[in-house]
Amino acid sequence: MRRVIMWVLMLGVVLGIGLQGMCEQGKTIPLEQVIPTMETSLQQLATEAQRAVPQAEALASQLGMDWEEGRVCVVVETDGSLLTSAVARLGGEVLLRDDAFHLLEVEISATRLIDLASLPGVKYVRTPYRPVPHIVSEGVALSGALTWQQDGYSGQGIRVAVIDLGFKGLAAALSAGELAHVVFTRDYTGDGMETGIVHGTACAEVVHDMAPQAELLLMKFDTDVELANAISDAISQGVDVITCSVGWYSTNFYDGTGTIPQIFAQAVNNGILCVTSAGNSGVKHWEGDWLDTDGDGWLDFAPGDEENNFYLQAGQMIKLYLTWDAWPVTDQDYELYLVDEWGNTVAESTWWQTGTQEPVERILYTALAAGNYGVKVEIYHAPDHPRMELFCSRTLEYTVSESSISAPGNAPFILTVGAIDWRNWETGPQESFSSQGPTNSSQYAASIIKPDICGADAVSGMSYETPFYGTSASSPHVAGAAAVVWSRYPHWGATDVRDWLESNAVDMGALGKDNIYGYGRLSLPFSSDPAGKSHTYGVSEGWYMVSVPLNSGSPSSLFGTTAYTYNPAAGVYDVVSTIEPAKGYWVYLPANKVVTDAGDQVTSDVTLDISTAGWWQISAPWSYPKDAIQVTWTCKSCGGTRKMTKSWADAVATGWVRADIYGYKASDGDYNMPSTLDPWYGYWIMAKISGLSLTLLSALGTPVSMTYAPMAAPLAFAPDDLPPMPLGAITSEVIGLMFSNSPNPVTDVNTTYFRVKGSAVAMVSAVKVEIYDLAGALVYASGEVAVTSLAWHTDNNYGEYLANGVYSYRMYAKVQGQWVANTIKLVMILR
Repeated sequence: MRRVIMWVLMLGVVLGIGLQGMCEQGKTIPLEQVIPTMETSLQQLATEAQRAVPQAEALASQLGMDWEEGRVCVVVETDGSLLTSAVARLGGEVLLRDDAFHLLEVEISATRLIDLASLPGVKYVRTPYRPVPHIVSEGVALSGALTWQQDGYSGQGIRVAVIDLGFKGLAAALSAGELAHVVFTRDYTGDGMETGIVHGTACAEVVHDMAPQAELLLMKFDTDVELANAISDAISQGVDVITCSVGWYSTNFYDGTGTIPQIFAQAVNNGILCVTSAGNSGVKHWEGDWLDTDGDGWLDFAPGDEENNFYLQAGQMIKLYLTWDAWPVTDQDYELYLVDEWGNTVAESTWWQTGTQEPVERILYTALAAGNYGVKVEIYHAPDHPRMELFCSRTLEYTVSESSISAPGNAPFILTVGAIDWRNWETGPQESFSSQGPTNSSQYAASIIKPDICGADAVSGMSYETPFYGTSASSPHVAGAAAVVWSRYPHWGATDVRDWLESNAVDMGALGKDNIYGYGRLSLPFSSDPAGKSHTYGVSEGWYMVSVPLNSGSPSSLFGTTAYTYNPAAGVYDVVSTIEPAKGYWVYLPANKVVTDAGDQVTSDVTLDISTAGWWQISAPWSYPKDAIQVTWTCKSCGGTRKMTKSWADAVATGWVRADIYGYKASDGDYNMPSTLDPWYGYWIMAKISGLSLTLLSALGTPVSMTYAPMAAPLAFAPDDLPPMPLGAITSEVIGLMFSNSPNPVTDVNTTYFRVKGSAVAMVSAVKVEIYDLAGALVYASGEVAVTSLAWHTDNNYGEYLANGVYSYRMYAKVQGQWVANTIKLVMILR
């Protein structure tokens, strides 16, 4: 049995479980009977199931759980030792598991829930974390993606996973040509890809409009365990971008922590760019501290007003989610009630919080009659008065737009997208419903600015007869844009693509990143020559000390590899993501590497801090004479009130700096002492005392040109105390190499591809792969191939197709003459 993906309506059932009044403050289970290893609502459900099936079925409906012949689906959090056989002995079935988070999705009779919670190895039994679709194209032209497509960049070579709650109408969209290049579909719910809602199909349409050549992977899920499985498959399938236009309420204190962000973090840690919608709760959210002006134990949403009202039509459902700043478990206990316009309680959530339960209360209710309804919050036992957060599926009387972003969009490593109606694209405002930041601060996380960027909504599509509103529509626009940009710069990593999108967004609202627009509206500026200047490095493969000449804040990925800069205070190299035109960096380049830098020529003086005594890597944004460098000393011990500036010659004579600077000539593998700094290169300079800074005067620099004179002849002997090159830093993890294999499993085809990706892919001169059977015997070896992607036709070294089954593989990449390997992974053949 599997659940239907929907919040099941109550159909007007009012339960006789504590709704008649506020006696015992609404608690339906005495404290001495509370089971600490299960959610109170499930203990209540188990008790009702043992007494009366109709009431239990109605309660399951209220909890949003499917009920089939007395069986329900729950999530079991374990310590990793729970045996499937123990669940089976209770008549339960493990439908799905995720070993990374020790989660089981279990179908079991409601009457055995208490027995399930008592099994050894069970930490907690709860209802599943169910997401809510952010539902509330013209965005292709508005964002500039159309120009990229016309120039041949349409997402080719990039895989985008659309992870969603339903793909109704998928076959029709494929038949009509609204979708194409769908290379993978999987339904984790067991109900069928095209059951439920059209939301996922609509999101996939937007991605396809933005990046028509991108490969799409469509994944349908409903619970957090199914999400974890989908993320694992996305990783194994070589996905580059994930878009997920749904959100979770009451799974954290909206601070970016908790299970849902951790699941997405697995994808991010594997080099995937995760894009999600900010949510549509800008006018459906309230948060605040405890206020009770009359001391009666009920929260005041405003002074003297204990109800937060909204209007419902007969048959309309309301969803209420209350949590407070006491995650992950708490003994601070609040209660949540829904009352009609006469003050009668029509629904309640009075779960226990005794120190082992999550700080959560939730109500799902379908109105029997049209009218005004109100939310009320009661304090049961919360002496610490933790700050509260309330989300509602309807517009509230008292709202707080700030901090209304749901999980996982409140995590820093997620690219979170707000919404602007495409008809207001140039001027705004942001959609009133679009959730806003900042994220909440808590004992686990600091507050950060969110969203990160805004995309278009209210766009046209086939799936919805009316325009596609909400941040759900905005997120796939940004995911599609990422695929387009990545197809042009395939050597970039996910961080580079994200940085590019954010840095090219058109700022709106307050100057700089803000909690309404983020960095601004999505923009894909395009030029057939996307950079202001280009430079070709030497004819030899090897280490180069480099820089950039333009005022661009360029990503280090423009060199196609990892960049390192020396930290003299720590005596180590730091990996950097941004190149600054007055600093120098080490990179390992192939022969005749062409680097193109976008931006404007630096036209103002440049000051460079070299405040610690030791070696520094510097550069100049123009061709600049060494002797024209000015050196300033600042007295740190007197608060910076004393300063002296000297010419280079005087600074050398005073003993502030060493006389010579050193550049590296890769073709000779040694250093030289140039008299002029060339802007595409980096140089070593020695500060002999602390408190120094360098000033380069723009008036004395020669503007950047396309080519430079060759470096001076190498030295016979370089200084012994120069820091070594960062050779020891070259490992697959540090330089960001990633190995992938797809399709996996190999099903209706005989070919699978092994690829190496990442920001350092330009350092890879060859790859090879070895395939082993489960006994450890080598069955296939490709040999060394001078590519970064190779095909395997599922044959052995004699050209014979291998039998169906599971095999292990190890892929190797050749970097600077040495082989770097991935850990052993599995590939499955299921022809």
